[in-house]
Amino acid sequence: AIGINSHITEDEQKRHISRFAQTLASQLEILRLRDEVARRDWLSRAVIKFNEELRRIDAEDFWMRIAQVSAELIGAERASILIRNEKSNTLHAKAAIGSRADLKEVSGIGVRVATRILEIGTPVVVTDLTGVGIDRAPAEWSYKTASFISYPIIIDDRRIGVLNFTDKAGGEAFDRSDLELIQAIAPQIAVAIDRNSLREKAGEYEQLSVTDPLTGLLNRRYLEERIAEEIV
Repeated sequence: AIGINSHITEDEQKRHISRFAQTLASQLEILRLRDEVARRDWLSRAVIKFNEELRRIDAEDFWMRIAQVSAELIGAERASILIRNEKSNTLHAKAAIGSRADLKEVSGIGVRVATRILEIGTPVVVTDLTGVGIDRAPAEWSYKTASFISYPIIIDDRRIGVLNFTDKAGGEAFDRSDLELIQAIAPQIAVAIDRNSLREKAGEYEQLSVTDPLTGLLNRRYLEERIAEEIV
């Protein structure tokens, strides 16, 4: 919109102003499209880089590396991964960076925000916690800002867990562009977490197959297999 602090009566002046506005509008649209292309290109490169980082993650430090790589990409000083326990239907911290509290030892983790976010299955970006009616975190956690992003990890209808990002670098608030970036990498994170969970379950089942359920000691099957290997 162009505001002119004057009363214009001549038709010729009105036509000049109209042509100027049309010319300016087209130029602004070109600039907007260029900015959109540049942003999309940056987003594409960020996703490619993230996928490369995922391929380099080892099973031993899987959870911590997922949190670190995601936080670096988003520009968050703190991040946590909360995974749902299917039996108890509660969240448990698998990894946390930047936190001054050991989230793995915190009882009722995620009850303030993450549990609800996982239930509704919709991500949320909060610019200021004080204005949305959510209780503040314990003072000893020492958050620098009141802004955060909470993103549910879902595959099909399975609610796996929640990614949380807080304290954006520089003290700024998270915004829709940060959420869009998470949405771009969330499918890869979900698949990676699902695969890792399957590997963990496979390891548990393998362990159960060679141990006695009562004593936890190695059973006869394991001993027979080891003897056969040693003889060969």
